[in-house]
Order: sequence, then C-alpha cells, then structure tokens
Amino acid sequence: MFGRRATKDSGAGTEQADENIAASKAKANAAARRARADAGKPVFTATASMDDETELGERSHKHQDRYGFRTDDPSSPLKWDAIQEYLSHQYAAILMHRSSRWMHIYVRDLPVLKGVPSDWRAPVWLDICGATVFRQQNPNLYAQLLVDSPAKANPILTALFPRTFTLNRPPMDPMPSIQKLRRVLVAYAAYDPEIGYCQGLNFIAAMLLLVLRDESDAFYALTQIIGKDAHLAPRYHVPSMAPLLTDLAVAEELVRLRYPEIHDLFVRNGVTLSLIATKWFICMFIDSTPPETTMRIWDSFLYEGSKVLFRVTLALIQIHHQELLRAKDMASFFNGVKNSSLAAVDCHHLMDVAFNKLGTFRRSLINALREELAAPSTH
Repeated sequence: MFGRRATKDSGAGTEQADENIAASKAKANAAARRARADAGKPVFTATASMDDETELGERSHKHQDRYGFRTDDPSSPLKWDAIQEYLSHQYAAILMHRSSRWMHIYVRDLPVLKGVPSDWRAPVWLDICGATVFRQQNPNLYAQLLVDSPAKANPILTALFPRTFTLNRPPMDPMPSIQKLRRVLVAYAAYDPEIGYCQGLNFIAAMLLLVLRDESDAFYALTQIIGKDAHLAPRYHVPSMAPLLTDLAVAEELVRLRYPEIHDLFVRNGVTLSLIATKWFICMFIDSTPPETTMRIWDSFLYEGSKVLFRVTLALIQIHHQELLRAKDMASFFNGVKNSSLAAVDCHHLMDVAFNKLGTFRRSLINALREELAAPSTH
C-alpha cells in the first residue's frame, strides 16, 4: 500500500498485507520506469495524439497541457502564458527532483504531501483514499449497480454535464467520456440515494476519470471521498448541505482568528467568505485553480482529508494578504479573494504556505469549531 492511510485501513492480516505491499511495489516499479521514460517530455504539447486510446475523448485541440486542458481558450480566466512559463521552467526542476526521489524511496514512506508525480497518481490516489481496499471487499459492486440502475436519460444528469470543467477545457468530446461520466454518476446515485445526483459530483467524478482513466476506479474512489462511510470529508453533498455550511462557517472563523484585519474587511464590505468558498469546498478546488495546482491540492486532500481544504483557503488569504488590505472598495476586495484561487499558478509555493507557513493547525480545533458552529440539518 502507498502511504499512511492505506496501511492503517487495510486490516487484512500480515499475509494479505505482504501481498498488497508486493503488488504496490510492482505498480511503483512500473510507474518509476514510465517516469524515467517521461522525464524529458515537455509539460505542454502541440500534438493531437493521446496515449491511452480515447478514454477521455479525442484530443481535438492543438494546444493543451499534460492533462489535456486547452491552453488556447480565449474565454478562460486563467493566465495560460504565465502558467506555461512557470511549469516549463521553475516547476520543471521541482518535478524532476520529486520524480527522482519517488524512484528510490520505500513504498510506505512516499512523500505524498510533497506532490505525487503524474505517472504515479492513479495507483497512489486509489490506495491512499481507501478505494483499493474497498474494491477488494466489493469487487462486483460497480457492475451490479449499473445492471440494477442502467444509465437512462436523466434531466438532472443532462444539465450537469455542460457545467463540468467550465474554467478548464479538457479533451471531453461528448463520446465516449460523457458516457463514462454518466455511468459513474448513475452508479453512485444508486449506491448513495441520500445524495443521488447533485451539483458538484460531476466535477469530482470527472477529475477522477481524468486521473484514474478507468471508470470503475473512479466510482470506487468516489465512494471513499463522499460516500456513506467516507473518512476524507464531511457529507458536503447531502440535500440539507449542513456539513458544507458548517465547514464554511469554520473557515470564516479560522480567518477571523488568524487574519482579524481581513475578517474586518469581510464584515465592513458586507460579504462573507462562503460566497466565494462554497465552490472551493463542494468541488474541492476543482475548476477553481490551475490544473497542476488542483492536482497538488488533491494529492494532499486524499491523504489528509478535509483539513487540507482549510489549509489551502487560509494559504490563499495569506499569500494575497497585503493585496486584500489595499482593496479600495467592496468589488475589488471581493474579486481579490475570488481571483486568489485563479492566480495560484505557483502550486509549489501555495502548498508550501499551506503546510509550512501557517504554523500549528490542529484537527482538534477544527472539530471543536464544527461542533460549536454546526448548521442545523433539515433531516
């Protein structure tokens, strides 16, 4: 197993654990070989080819990043020139150093919080979120759910698809990627009827498909992120949205405690952090930050859980602290906070601030604030 969480949750006995570690080492070695072969490839590409058949749709656009997101979209608010400059130069050295460390490190001690090399993400994400173990325990669950709940036309699902990745344009032609996304969401709705179909799930499922490729892997990971027994985050997507409202209140209180002058500006301008951070939390920063930054946030989120969402929120406030204090009116202050996530091009700096510059960040404080500020449930 990769990382701390998967090791803790496996509970499969010594013999099974040894088998799991051996399998993980085999995956790691294969990933390392791919990483070595891929080490010299550019972050951005001008080709129209795609490696793994057409699992996420054909790449029909000439300019795209390593994940297939378009870099020539004039309607995108992202500053792609700045992103390309950072990733191709400053961040390239960081990626090379990180990949070399992962090639020579013992599997159980992989430095997930430092960022997972792209070739390692699929097996590492599956293990650290608990999906690998859950799939072993329920090998036929996804297939059975699709048999019991075929992916028929659904007006809610149909409305969700055009809203997926509105900030970044991935290579998602309607077929076959939308079919996979539809099947994952249909199966999840059958698995977790309390949540069913709701806004935000399409972003998370699409992100998982983008990284994991396999739709059943995406489903099993989704169950561990937002499912009935998930341990990574509260149930943000239930109809009452009470857990989401609670965590947004906690985020606002953390801002008040750490940055009282910024909190005063929120109050003085008559706005709340929740107006901006609702999408950050419900989509877990998907479609709110540049692609590589989103991946780095998710590397840490799948390892440490929702605590990372608070860390990143506070890091964005800290990085733009002086700029926000200079805001002359409500509009400039509001847009400064809102655009802080879009401006997070330097993902390495953001995560360094989130984990090394914020000081002590106790989970016990978050839990105490959740209890104190708990939003009422309608159930």
